[in-house]
Amino acid sequence: MEEKNIGFRVSLDLLKEIDDIGDEMHLNRTSILVIACREFVDKRKNPDLIKEQIRQALREEPALVAEAVQIYAARQLQKKE
Repeated sequence: MEEKNIGFRVSLDLLKEIDDIGDEMHLNRTSILVIACREFVDKRKNPDLIKEQIRQALREEPALVAEAVQIYAARQLQKKE
């Protein structure tokens, strides 16, 4: 795969957040930004990607479904009052 160096300006606040994520994940800035760009492009190519990610999260954490149902039920009760 051919590669090209690019450069751009970014706010110091965003740069700190990127560096914090890098520290947490043991990745450098370039790796974090490449991952972020890849995710952005993938989401644009596949608008249903978020739905797939939600389904995966619900399979891994079934308790999320119960929590969501409780929140929904509480909102429905508030609407009726």
